[in-house]
Amino acid sequence: MTTTLNLVQWDKIKYEIEQAKDFETLKKMDNVLAMYETWAKQEKASLEVQNKIAEYRLRTKRKIGEFSKKLPQAEGNQYAKSHDVTKQKRLSEINLSKQDAHRYEAIASLSEKEFEKHIQEVKDSK
Repeated sequence: MTTTLNLVQWDKIKYEIEQAKDFETLKKMDNVLAMYETWAKQEKASLEVQNKIAEYRLRTKRKIGEFSKKLPQAEGNQYAKSHDVTKQKRLSEINLSKQDAHRYEAIASLSEKEFEKHIQEVKDSK
């Protein structure tokens, strides 16, 4: 891994998050960002780099929450429940707990304006 993450990489990461169309892609992005987070702490990267990683992880989690909110819950009789891809089963397939899904959905429920305002406030407080 390089010793710095340049602006082009940040733009690429942001673009990939915005364009993601499935849970698997987003989970992979979150895993990559978690790896960057670990690296940044070990290398004592600048606060700016650490904050950028945290921001993009939050953006990834928000997008996962958007997808999670759209998953159908199991309804109907036992036969229907066993043959439908329920929310719980889908979350399990991507290794996401119900608690994390709930938190990500809460992030996703913020308006775009509120979400961006929160990110900016956190940046400004550093």
